[in-house]
Amino acid sequence: MSHTVIEDLCIGCDICIAPCPVNCIEVIHITEESILQKKEKINLAKKRYKSRKGRVNNYKNFEKKVHQELKDNLYVSKNKINKKVIDDAIKRAKNLE
Repeated sequence: MSHTVIEDLCIGCDICIAPCPVNCIEVIHITEESILQKKEKINLAKKRYKSRKGRVNNYKNFEKKVHQELKDNLYVSKNKINKKVIDDAIKRAKNLE
């Protein structure tokens, strides 16, 4: 059997503490200072997340750029190879005449 407190319905009245069969409920009173500390931690986490997201996007853009450069170079190389193959074929054809 599982014992839980439904946090959304809890009003902090402490009535559930005494009858709890497993003595596992602890009421923590939140102070204004603890709320501010939590907000500060949340803001720091958001900053780290945004920073990481920016680094990931920069890396993805870098990868795309490198991939496109490689693709362009391959296209140029392929055209040079095709031109050489055609030129060699023309030379062979001229030698057969």
